[in-house]
Amino acid sequence: MQCKLHFQSNGDFLCVKVDRHTKTGKTKYCNLELFRLREKDIPVQVIEIKDAVIAFAWEPAGQRFCLITSNDPNIVNGQLPKTIVTFYGYDQRKGDFLALRSFPDKTVNNVYWSPKGRHCLLATLGSNTKFDVDFFDLDLDREDAAKANDADSGGAAIRLVTTVEAYGMTDVEWDPSGRYVATYGSMWTASVSLFLTAF
Repeated sequence: MQCKLHFQSNGDFLCVKVDRHTKTGKTKYCNLELFRLREKDIPVQVIEIKDAVIAFAWEPAGQRFCLITSNDPNIVNGQLPKTIVTFYGYDQRKGDFLALRSFPDKTVNNVYWSPKGRHCLLATLGSNTKFDVDFFDLDLDREDAAKANDADSGGAAIRLVTTVEAYGMTDVEWDPSGRYVATYGSMWTASVSLFLTAF
């Protein structure tokens, strides 16, 4: 069993990610214990994830988080398994975190939120064959979804804006304004490359 703490940037929430093995020890699953730190008696919600969690990240100063899971999280010969990206948000009416939208059949394994929130970048690092960078906007078309009285307007507003390939990428950095992203390759682990994108 392994445990990791993830505090939201404002200190409103704490996620305790508990990784567990089945009795046979062959497969992993995870519990997310989500504490609402600003509420009376600090209520907790437990979400059981049947697959291994590869990455977890809170939206800065927000009430959403991104989760990357896979039923086979091992890298074999530089080949990454298929992953599922799921965005969760806090529902004020129900008082729980709910899955807003999922994107299956991805190969990403790292989450990078814009410092301003709203935009999320998902990247594939550590692979010899995939160098994908997916750009998501979590509030795109939110007004249109609300006008259509979509009960799941939070999920309907989440869009994959674009996917680019940054060959040789080993690291990703947002600038403090949240307008630019730099991907680069370390000369110690891969050939050097630099890729800048305005968002």
